[in-house]
Amino acid sequence: VLLVPTPARAEALRVRLERELERGYEELLVVTPPELAGVVLREEGGSLQPTLAAGDRLAMLVERIDELSLQHHDIGGSAGALLGGFIRKIDRLKAELIGVEEYLAWAAALGESGIDAAEVAIEREFAEVYRAHERMLADAGTRDDGDLIRLALRVAGERPAARRSFEHVLIDDAHELDLGPASLARAVAGRG
Repeated sequence: VLLVPTPARAEALRVRLERELERGYEELLVVTPPELAGVVLREEGGSLQPTLAAGDRLAMLVERIDELSLQHHDIGGSAGALLGGFIRKIDRLKAELIGVEEYLAWAAALGESGIDAAEVAIEREFAEVYRAHERMLADAGTRDDGDLIRLALRVAGERPAARRSFEHVLIDDAHELDLGPASLARAVAGRG
């Protein structure tokens, strides 16, 4: 398996490798972290819920904006820009394996840390937006790429004897991988 950070690079490398490999091969996977998570989950016999891309999740938040508390955030004339920033922040948190419960606990503890009250209010409000985002995904019976990676990590950790190990795991631009994808790569790596 060759793990790459983006779908465009995965496709380009797949085409190049298929063209240049002179010998046959049993299996060649050139995948992004969410695709690798999907492989792990399918191998474990799990049915995959559909995943929503960032644009679809943004549309979901825009459609249900009235369910979000936004008293402490400046919309600045564009609710879409603010909500897009929320989606990017949620994706970054999930990439670093920080779930909604951990973030809620962190935000709740901020009041005791001496941080400016306005900043505390903003972080706590965002924590509630994160919770609402997760609830909306659950209501829709879907998930995002971060959820997929976290689930694959949990499956790999709970059933290490049953999980598939790849003979070789190659990573293109490993420095671009966040904690979640890097942890998944380690979890599926055999000895190579």
